[in-house]
Amino acid sequence: MVDEYCDDNDCVDTFGSEFSRTQFEDDLKIIKTSNDDYNMAFIEDVTGFHKFDTSYGLHKFPGRHEIDKADKSSGAYLEIRKNTWEPCHVPYLYLREIVLATSSNRYFGPDYFFGPAIRKDHTGNILGTKSVWVSVGNPDRNLSFFQHQEEAERMLAEFKRELDRYSIKPHYIVSSGYEYTVFFVLRNICLAPFADWFMIKHALSKMAKVDIPENAIAELVRMPGSTSYQMYEPMQYIEITTDNYSESSEFYVRDFEKIVRDYS
Repeated sequence: MVDEYCDDNDCVDTFGSEFSRTQFEDDLKIIKTSNDDYNMAFIEDVTGFHKFDTSYGLHKFPGRHEIDKADKSSGAYLEIRKNTWEPCHVPYLYLREIVLATSSNRYFGPDYFFGPAIRKDHTGNILGTKSVWVSVGNPDRNLSFFQHQEEAERMLAEFKRELDRYSIKPHYIVSSGYEYTVFFVLRNICLAPFADWFMIKHALSKMAKVDIPENAIAELVRMPGSTSYQMYEPMQYIEITTDNYSESSEFYVRDFEKIVRDYS
């Protein structure tokens, strides 16, 4: 079915010009893998994307094509980046196609990233998020790839042991080969000004012995189903290595009170 907002020349050029929006539905069914639905469910769980009102986000697919000015101030969008290109802000309507396009391009080398915090417009302003995440690994550029792997595994094991002391188990862990991104899904969506979110993020980052990035709520992480290419190092498949998620296991903010107190 062709969306009325897309013309015959619309391409998802952020993900590869070979994919025409008018051909998406048929073409992507052919290349769909068994993990695509799983990766889409993961993105929904950690972002809460499907819980935001996206009724105002129905417009031309936001690639390099011009987006109607009337749509720029409303809706909910997932921020996607390919390598270091300009961000692409995607309405929920296109999430499945983004996941399929990402996995179909995994052998061609681009790195794909997404923002676990949902954007409220095309300038990247944050609307809210459903999770807290921590990237665990050693950023020292002097380490070899295999040293990065060993360091990330050691740091993750220590982080999980410390979390066990507080009876907290991560819902998802995503591996990129040289670091892990650990997700804790919250019962309620966090909205601005994100005070509770930042306290939890700071405490968990300190527990994991990693630095909290500047403007952490807008941080981008690697997208499951894609690949990571580092110069002179082996290609790594971005995959979910731990899944403890269920709706009944979602955390309340108060579940992190002891951690926040001890690591403040």
